[in-house]
Amino acid sequence: QHLDDGKFSDVEFTFDCGSNIKAHRVILATRSTYFEKLLGDKWKEGQMKTIPIKHMEYTTFRSILYYLYTGKLEEGLQFNVLKDVYSKADMLNLEKFGEMAADRIADMVNGDNWDEILMLAWEVGDARLKEAALNYAVTKWDYIRDGENMKRVM
Repeated sequence: QHLDDGKFSDVEFTFDCGSNIKAHRVILATRSTYFEKLLGDKWKEGQMKTIPIKHMEYTTFRSILYYLYTGKLEEGLQFNVLKDVYSKADMLNLEKFGEMAADRIADMVNGDNWDEILMLAWEVGDARLKEAALNYAVTKWDYIRDGENMKRVM
């Protein structure tokens, strides 16, 4: 409810796309060890009012902050954003957030992305994603066996 509310915000994150997000250091630092370190005294960003975010998309970063403010994963996130959120959750040590993203990804398995989800699952060792992708492959075998997605997996 306070995300992007300029009232009492004390930090602003800017992005190459031109978007920005106003936030509250105390909320971020108390809910994430990553932000506690980033916004603390030891890093230069801790002293900055405006912090440029260079290596993360606006939608991904906003989803992370939304989670830190609400404890929920935003609705309506596209598959590519969810994949990015999932990998960043691990990097930021936000285990529950990562689980939420994985659950949402598992629910999105379809003929266009089952192979991508399976490869992601193998890469990170996520049994839930692997099971979802393999279950899709088994139930849709006649549809996928000669497709481009299968060639990428093989």
